Amino acid sequence: MPKNGQRMIVIATDGEPDNADKTLKIAIVAKNKGIKIICIGTDGADEQFLKKLFSKEKLGIKVPVNNFGKAIENAMLLLDC
Repeated sequence: MPKNGQRMIVIATDGEPDNADKTLKIAIVAKNKGIKIICIGTDGADEQFLKKLFSKEKLGIKVPVNNFGKAIENAMLLLDC
């Protein structure tokens, strides 16, 4: 059933998935359903992989490991993107 409001997923990742193909397929399905994907990667994350996950440039960031928790907390600031 249709719902009001935005639908979003926040992915907090080291950028090294156990199964990259499966992860990307799920991300594509979500985006095709109108779900925006915010992606927060640690500083060692594969940037090219992260770019394939998030919905648009403003919704993907890499942060140092020691700032990872704060970046997750601040993900709500991206909700209007």
